Amino acid sequence: MRKVGVGIIGFGKWAQKHALFYKELHDAELLAISALSESSCKKASEEYGVDTYRDYRDLLKRRDIEAVSVVVPNYLHARITIDALRAGKHVLVEKPMALSVSECEKMIETAKKMGCKLAVGHELRFSPFMKKIKDLIDEIGEVKTCFISAWRAPWRGGSRDWRYKKEQSGGLVFEEPVHYFDLLHWYLGNPKKVYAVANNTNDSFDFETNIFISINFPKNSIGALSFSMDSFDYNLTIEVVGSYGAIRGCIEGGHFLWSPEARKAQLFLKPKKDELREIKFEEKIGELWDLKREIQLWIECIKDDKEYPITGEDGKMSIAICEAVEKSIRTYRPVEFV
Repeated sequence: MRKVGVGIIGFGKWAQKHALFYKELHDAELLAISALSESSCKKASEEYGVDTYRDYRDLLKRRDIEAVSVVVPNYLHARITIDALRAGKHVLVEKPMALSVSECEKMIETAKKMGCKLAVGHELRFSPFMKKIKDLIDEIGEVKTCFISAWRAPWRGGSRDWRYKKEQSGGLVFEEPVHYFDLLHWYLGNPKKVYAVANNTNDSFDFETNIFISINFPKNSIGALSFSMDSFDYNLTIEVVGSYGAIRGCIEGGHFLWSPEARKAQLFLKPKKDELREIKFEEKIGELWDLKREIQLWIECIKDDKEYPITGEDGKMSIAICEAVEKSIRTYRPVEFV
């Protein structure tokens, strides 16, 4: 059985989860990890039994490495992804794809030129919970509204506190709400207009920590997101109203650092002319399991030469929404998509 040779660029906590799941796959072989510090390289070598490199470009020279995960601070996504593609590697880059639409376009162009696969790590699409909502939307007719509310404790800083610096993380909008922009795009189509308001109530960050966003979609449907990083734990509510029914779901927990498996995951369908019913899940709900499913499919797509379901174009759309949201916050005005 052919195994796909894999490398990982980055060795933070989430990159280590990439490493764990690659090691568990029978049709992948984790060969190398690139990390900035000598101590991180030592840890990677001891825990995963792989070669290590301080300079990711040395990893990219390996001919036996066919694909890489790029799991580094957000501002480095575009540059490292483009270098990896130019080296002939298939790339799974973590969200956000980049910090500008123009960077996304360069990444997509390079992938096409090199004949390499480019995938974006929006792992929520692999959640059984979110996938079921996608399926149920087909049962409730034309969607009128989709509302997502999420709140959590403040982020950890990451290496050298990069998440606290807007120039490195992209700020609140690019780091976490981008997940929900991808979901809204997946559920409702391409956005038409965005309006956003935000504030900052935490001095640790040089950007907003609370945000409310409304997005107009085709067929007069509206998506909305309320997100707070000034709360505690990890909670999400989602409500979708359609012409033939409504969906309501909530998740408590599921963050890989605090409560990897959701303590509660409830989803209800209310058809217009029928009784409310609860949808049950046998699979585990939580972002770790979503990532595991994502990586498994990524390797399958490489082996079978299939298109990965979350493409560079999908990633670019999420970044286009991020840019529109940022502009709306600055100008206090709605922003239209052309």
